Amino acid sequence: MLDAKIYRQYAADCVRIAEKMGAKDRKVLLEIAQAWDMRAEEAERREVKPDGKALKCVECKRCYPIRDDIPVMLIDEATIEE
Repeated sequence: MLDAKIYRQYAADCVRIAEKMGAKDRKVLLEIAQAWDMRAEEAERREVKPDGKALKCVECKRCYPIRDDIPVMLIDEATIEE
């Protein structure tokens, strides 16, 4: 799973490239950079539990099970931990 640092690097790369583009292309690349930055913020709010069996939201403390390397992001499947 990609982490926030990589997403932030993608955003920075988009900004760097956008600086060399025309106005129309620059706008599109800056929108893409913003999307990568938002993705990084989401990644910072969750962590994989040490046993690797759940993905935990650091804000709401919900733990979503990971099955076959895929987080099951359903509220009904989540447990709440402190």
